[in-house]
Amino acid sequence: MTAGGPPAVTVLVDKDDHPAWTAAAHTAHEPALGLLTVDPSPANGAPAALAHDLLYALGKRLPQGGETYGTWADSQRPAWDAVAAWILTHRIRHLIVCRTDRLTTARQKQLLALRERCGIHLTLLWHRPVTIALRTLLEQTPYHLIETLPQARAVLNTRNPHRTARGAPDSKGPPDQPPAWTTRSG
Repeated sequence: MTAGGPPAVTVLVDKDDHPAWTAAAHTAHEPALGLLTVDPSPANGAPAALAHDLLYALGKRLPQGGETYGTWADSQRPAWDAVAAWILTHRIRHLIVCRTDRLTTARQKQLLALRERCGIHLTLLWHRPVTIALRTLLEQTPYHLIETLPQARAVLNTRNPHRTARGAPDSKGPPDQPPAWTTRSG
């Protein structure tokens, strides 16, 4: 997290909905390296569904049965609190979410709130041309658009510890250390 807040949101605009974009996002999934990719469950409109998808991507499972199962499964607050706690615990620094154009505005706003709360880099994979809805969603949020697959792959391939934020070789520090730009402050 930077001193002024979390990094700008990155929007990968896959205007033709080509499978290579989703494959690149899935390839980036390396929770042990701070990179988490989630592909939300299709057609699941439950209030806490996206939070549960994030927990599953982190390898966490909901409690089975019992008296409190229904409360936990349907309650947004505990689910999003759990997501934030696990993201911070696992030191996730970059969250990549596929098919964000298919999420409701409420779910998209939950992702922006999670970005603020945890100070993570949020990348949204938008599988259609830029819409007014996307611009409206991000009007109060710093963001940048990526519209080519090679640029998208470069953004998603941030696990190379020998690279800095701009992609130049980093000669500072041993190769097994993450680059300075990935370090979370506070």
